[in-house]
Amino acid sequence: MTCKWNGRENPRTLLGRHGDDCPGETCSGCAPCTEPHCRVCSVAHHEGTCAECMAATRADLHEIARLCGALPEEVEHRGVNSEAMMLWGPVSDPEARGHVEAAYLSGRLPEGWIEAAHGRDCPLLRNDACVGCAGGERHPTTVLLSWQMVWRDALEHSEAHDSELVTGVDYLDQQLTYMGGYEHVPFEDFARDLRRCVAHLEAVLHDGEQVEATRVPCTVEQCQGKPRLVVAYGSAEKEDHYRCPACKTTYQQGEYARAKLRLLVSTGADRHVRMQDARDAIARPERTWRKWIRFGHVRTYRDTLTGQVWVWWPDVREAELATPRRQRIA
Repeated sequence: MTCKWNGRENPRTLLGRHGDDCPGETCSGCAPCTEPHCRVCSVAHHEGTCAECMAATRADLHEIARLCGALPEEVEHRGVNSEAMMLWGPVSDPEARGHVEAAYLSGRLPEGWIEAAHGRDCPLLRNDACVGCAGGERHPTTVLLSWQMVWRDALEHSEAHDSELVTGVDYLDQQLTYMGGYEHVPFEDFARDLRRCVAHLEAVLHDGEQVEATRVPCTVEQCQGKPRLVVAYGSAEKEDHYRCPACKTTYQQGEYARAKLRLLVSTGADRHVRMQDARDAIARPERTWRKWIRFGHVRTYRDTLTGQVWVWWPDVREAELATPRRQRIA
């Protein structure tokens, strides 16, 4: 029987089959599907991992090896300070990183360490194991060698004789069919990490072909979707402009600044913005900003990776309305 998605936390339902609490003629099927589903896609009826997801995971595994082979040429083009060089270079020992994570879980490392090193959504913050998360954990060597260690330990295989990426790819490829039905290790997380690693490598290798989107939507009244503007670089810095991907309207620097100000002063702008953008939108002296922050009128936080200061825009908007401006007499 064909089943359909019925919400993230609900079981899939059968088309044309109805339960006791059926709403009526408008229902296309509400009886829960009792068949097992694929661990990766959750759509196909399968005990473990369906053939399509298994083939896609195997393709991602070999795609990582192929993309890593293109990194040296990208390094020659981008330079030694590029992200391609970071992906081509070595990484920390996964076993040593495991000892560091154990030290954090036991309380020997400070609370803010894992958030600064791994990110705010790291499973370690929930006292769970971290196999691969955002940031540097998308490094292909880290992803493959970490999962190789996990699978070798789960399947009770001997440790690898070296830490080469090719060895990890060969081992995971040989065990992939059995791994898809092994219930004691989350194969769906393994497949997800491979997909993220491939996407990250492709983004680095095709960096010049990516579309850089801004947070400012199109302000043209006739534009239907009002998508976010994208950056269009010219041959010189003064020729850089912005373009709407839907209505193809071109925004020069001044027009883009007015569109950004319009976004900030809108009532729906409940978000963190950079300190410099907020100061451009609210023309207040430096001492006023210091007073707002010192007395807690405006909440801020500092990005540990870039060092930029971000402010909560609704606080800025309320402080601007509550603080009278000094009248200047010529």
